[in-house]
Amino acid sequence: MNWCFDLYKPEKEHVMHLVKEKMEGAFNIGVPLITEMNTGENWLEAH
Repeated sequence: MNWCFDLYKPEKEHVMHLVKEKMEGAFNIGVPLITEMNTGENWLEAH
């Protein structure tokens, strides 16, 4: 599943930390949930 977030550049590190924390802790299913992230000026650059 892919998600795309538009954000204010100075807040990038804070938003990335927050999103990773919330997505990896969303469910307790007995195995770790892993979140991978990339950034770019557009969707193509981020992947």
